[in-house]
Amino acid sequence: MSSVLDIAPLAPAVGEVRGPRAAAAVSVRNVDLTYGRGDKRKKVLADLSLDIADGEFVVVLGASGSGKTSLLRLLAGYECAETGSVEMLGAAGGKPRPEVGVVFQHANLFPWLTVRRNAEFGLRMRGAGKREREEIAAEALAQVGLSDAGHQLPYQLSGGMKQRAAIARTLAADPKIVLMDEPFGALDAITREHLQTLVKSLWLQKRRTFFFITHDVDEALYLGTRIIVLNGAPARIGTDKPNPLSGGTDSVSKLRQHPDYATEREYWLRRLDRH
Repeated sequence: MSSVLDIAPLAPAVGEVRGPRAAAAVSVRNVDLTYGRGDKRKKVLADLSLDIADGEFVVVLGASGSGKTSLLRLLAGYECAETGSVEMLGAAGGKPRPEVGVVFQHANLFPWLTVRRNAEFGLRMRGAGKREREEIAAEALAQVGLSDAGHQLPYQLSGGMKQRAAIARTLAADPKIVLMDEPFGALDAITREHLQTLVKSLWLQKRRTFFFITHDVDEALYLGTRIIVLNGAPARIGTDKPNPLSGGTDSVSKLRQHPDYATEREYWLRRLDRH
């Protein structure tokens, strides 16, 4: 596997005009999303449009309650838009699809299944045979460094290991789009950085389309080829730009040593402050 240091930056400079995106994996058009009924109706997304090209790593920044998770749930098919349209891989959205994998902040592993059985779950649901399931699950667990933990139950794992197992379960199903909702938000700083490096290396290997939610600017600058900020209530896209630091470092720690790091970090912090 190539080191991240060997990868040239994948995004043009901030402010550079971007041409039309080809081969859109995700297409959202003029979407409104509302929760509740009657006097309790609350619009959380308003007239939101977004295209994500195949192979992009898009990071969405926003404060708590800014609509980030609502947008992810819309893409995952767990919510339906009140108006507008959502297309995933060229097909209408509105329902979960096996080609779209989701990793949440909490691992949500099945507590009665071993780590290996959890990794096999999606394959079992699609009817894969025993040998195929075992081979694919073993490969996915090896990718996340859990080859020796396949026999363990979730309660026997640390928080970081649980998230590795959740990522392995998603990878085993071989999705074309991976949605991640603040998957490292509850972890300590060291574990968080290890998993950030893991996710970036996995993306570099397979170049699946990633849609990653965070409120952490450092995480966004390290992972994303493109960064989006949601502002307002209801939420709209306030800023949408390529990340010029993408691909330049192999850890968040080294990212902080980049000569443009402080400027870029301040830029995105200011965008987050807008309401």
